[in-house]
Amino acid sequence: MTWLDYIVTIAAPHSRYNAQQWFRYLRKDIEKDISGEQIDELYNNSALSAFQRISLKTLCHPDVKLALKRVFAFFQYYT
Repeated sequence: MTWLDYIVTIAAPHSRYNAQQWFRYLRKDIEKDISGEQIDELYNNSALSAFQRISLKTLCHPDVKLALKRVFAFFQYYT
């Protein structure tokens, strides 16, 4: 199962009405360094809700992604 298959078949439906769960899935993906092509392919998939699409595009923007990685590293170091 590829990353995209996992998100489309498991993560997106499982977290469709749960923003906290969706952000957990995205956090794992942000830490993995997924490519822009993969993000675009997922963004255009009909399995995602409008909220999931918007949050995906926002959180996976290169500048936001770098800032989030620093925040994750900070909390991982101090917890």
